[in-house]
Amino acid sequence: RDKQEVVNTIIKKLIESCSDSIEFHKHLKMIEILSSNRDLEDNIKEGEKMLVVDIERMPSYQIGLEQGIEANKIENAKKMLMMGFDIETIHKITDLSIDKIKQLSSDSFDNRVDNNLSS
Repeated sequence: RDKQEVVNTIIKKLIESCSDSIEFHKHLKMIEILSSNRDLEDNIKEGEKMLVVDIERMPSYQIGLEQGIEANKIENAKKMLMMGFDIETIHKITDLSIDKIKQLSSDSFDNRVDNNLSS
C-alpha cells in the first residue's frame, strides 16, 4: 500500500481510539518521532493536514460572522442617533435600510420616554 494511505489510516484509527485531544496529541507526537526513523515525516505532516478544519469556510461560522456584523451596524446606528446624526447619513455609513434606522430611532425614543416617565 501507498505510504500516505497507511499514515492516513493510522491517524484515523488514532482519532477513533483516543478519548480526548490530549491523549491524541500525545500519541501523535510519538508517531512523529517514530516516523523520522522511516523517512515518513512528510507523510505524517500530510496526514495531519487532513485533520485541519478551515473554520472560516463552515456555514455556521459565516452565519455567526454576518450576525455579528449586523449587530455592530445596529449598535453604531443607535449611537449615531443618540449623537444627532440624520437618518440618511446613518444609512450611508452603516448600509442599514432607512426603515431599520427609523425603527431604531423610534425604539430609542420610546426607551427614553419610558425612562423619563419612570424617574
